[in-house]
Amino acid sequence: MPIRTVQDPPEARKVAESALTKGQRSNRFGLTLSPSAPIGALGLYNLPLEDLVELCFDNAALTGWRYFQLADGATQGKIADVTSDRDYALAATAQGVLARTVADAGLSADALLANTSEEYEPRILRLPPISMEALWLHGPEDRFFGLQGSHFDLRDDDFLNIAIERATKRLKSMGRQMPLGG
Repeated sequence: MPIRTVQDPPEARKVAESALTKGQRSNRFGLTLSPSAPIGALGLYNLPLEDLVELCFDNAALTGWRYFQLADGATQGKIADVTSDRDYALAATAQGVLARTVADAGLSADALLANTSEEYEPRILRLPPISMEALWLHGPEDRFFGLQGSHFDLRDDDFLNIAIERATKRLKSMGRQMPLGG
């Protein structure tokens, strides 16, 4: 299987499960009336803009975990981001199409890599200063699938070219010296 399953920390999962299952109706015996969808997890990695411009993805730092819950066939789902600074804490929750977008990107990635023997680790690459995010398949040749806004359908070089252009503009506007290659 080219895309391997990620093992998330049990403590982080407990925090996310509590947030994602909040509000589910239970019967008088405390049992959930409708079974909840499975909860998936991906590591959240942040990358400094200078490293993005230089394509130094090895400098990305694991900053937390994104959990998502999406029932089969659903167009919307739930997301919970859990930070891993010291203790695991809920950073954000959302309900909407992002869970479906992540799932669809994963299906596209599976299809794209179906015939490869290489192994990839699925991650979320976050670039908050330029408001971009991607499903990042970390492996021998990193692959990217845009996830947010008008970037949701960008892949690989298309995603990177726009991200680097935005990062370069942002760095210049902040008065930072550009890396030699940028």
